[in-house]
Amino acid sequence: MSKVSVFEKKWIDLVFEGRNQKYGAYQLRQQNPKHTVIALFLGVALVVGLISIPVIANRLGPKPEPVVAENKTILDETIVITDLTNEVTLPDVPEPEPVIPEPPAEAAAPVTATTEFTTPVIVSANEVTATLPTMEDFENSDPGQVTTPGNPNGEINIGTPNGTGDRTDGGTTNGDENGTGIIEYIKVDVKPDFPGGLSVFYETVSRRFNAPDIGKDMTLRVFVSFIVEKDGTMSNIKVLRDPGYGMGDEAIRVLKSIKTKWNPGIKNGKPVRTAYNLPVTLNIRS
Repeated sequence: MSKVSVFEKKWIDLVFEGRNQKYGAYQLRQQNPKHTVIALFLGVALVVGLISIPVIANRLGPKPEPVVAENKTILDETIVITDLTNEVTLPDVPEPEPVIPEPPAEAAAPVTATTEFTTPVIVSANEVTATLPTMEDFENSDPGQVTTPGNPNGEINIGTPNGTGDRTDGGTTNGDENGTGIIEYIKVDVKPDFPGGLSVFYETVSRRFNAPDIGKDMTLRVFVSFIVEKDGTMSNIKVLRDPGYGMGDEAIRVLKSIKTKWNPGIKNGKPVRTAYNLPVTLNIRS
């Protein structure tokens, strides 16, 4: 089929033959090419105008000043500003003379010789370095922090008596050798001993002792006492000095948990009740 435009003049005349051709649809079809060309130019002009507006505004508007980079110059010279009108002169203050501490005076030797009493410390076995003294060392000396010689020429100040009663003769001492009295540790002929030695007893206490949760490094010491009965059992366990943090109760619990019997103390060939004091040192490391 041949390409024939319905807008050609011969087709329009054929369609509108014998009809009114002065206005209406005939006129619209006659002017269609003209209207199409006008619409095309108007569209192109509109698009060009929209594109040109920013360019024209940029050219006609004020031009921004060029940014000039500041040249920063580092001055090596130091400028000192002095206000001479308000100058204040401070007087010279003499420097204080250094204080020379006096050397500490040497401690006088004690009258009674002392022997270092190493207490059981709750630490791991490979950290124990001190040697435990035997109880025979305390027969002629007192327990102390360090071992020091005594001063035989010193004086022992017992104090002034303040009692007012009359003296009564014929009294008895605390306990006797054949009864149920308590004899001090250093006064017995044969000292009470733990099976395996005191080191085994100290190790047992150290192993069973539960350290309190304090949250910081600290060294605590609790002093306990007990009685080694004639049959070797421990009784009358009590705390002599409690640093707190539950140390006293824990020490009593540990001693009561030890069921191994001691070898009792011997006086005049017979077993006797013997008092025993035990200091326990606990090194806490958080």
